Amino acid sequence: MSKILYLNPEETGIWNDYFHRILSQAARPETEIVVKHLPLGEDVAGRVSIARTGSTYPPYIPLSQGEMYRLLMEAEQEGFDAAIIGCSADPGLDMAKRTVNIPVTAPLEAGLYLAALLRQRVAVLIPAGFDAAHILYEDLAYAYGMERRIAWIGYVDVEYPPDEYLQELMAKDPNQARQVILECHRQSVRTKLPKPPKKRSGSMGPERFTVAVPFGPGCLARWPGNWACR
Repeated sequence: MSKILYLNPEETGIWNDYFHRILSQAARPETEIVVKHLPLGEDVAGRVSIARTGSTYPPYIPLSQGEMYRLLMEAEQEGFDAAIIGCSADPGLDMAKRTVNIPVTAPLEAGLYLAALLRQRVAVLIPAGFDAAHILYEDLAYAYGMERRIAWIGYVDVEYPPDEYLQELMAKDPNQARQVILECHRQSVRTKLPKPPKKRSGSMGPERFTVAVPFGPGCLARWPGNWACR
């Protein structure tokens, strides 16, 4: 039986059960999925906006990569066959690959490669307000050799409840807070998709492309329809 670690680089663990259920459904029967989060202390949640922080990374991620590498090395010693860093900003992925000998990937890298298998061009949707993510994803795509495959990066307007409400809900019922955020993402993708450009200068791609959605759990969605990207 193979064993894969999904390492969620957030500090509360409220997504662990959700990710375990979703990933176990996708895994082969003989594959064991183990989900862990960074044990940075539950009190950190009270100082971090649950829905959004206005920066490319939540503030605890750059400060916690040493702990992430420790858990990856521990997983290798315990016989894990592979690991996933569960953040679409792919934090620390390059160094993680250099630190351990088991395969390590992350949502944006995996999503771009998988999307490119489905279509010759890829569109990426990100939440409005995360302008820095646009530059980050372009830089990462370049590092992965995938920059020519990206036809378009669009913004989705995600409406979250007030942070005060989410913080209160987080304190009372973390599972319900998780469901509220999930539903915000689902509704936004369903109802507020931006229109892709009608013509993209210099592109030689086909008229259909795969859409990677690197926000909210589930980083890849194949969106039906004819979206021009020529």
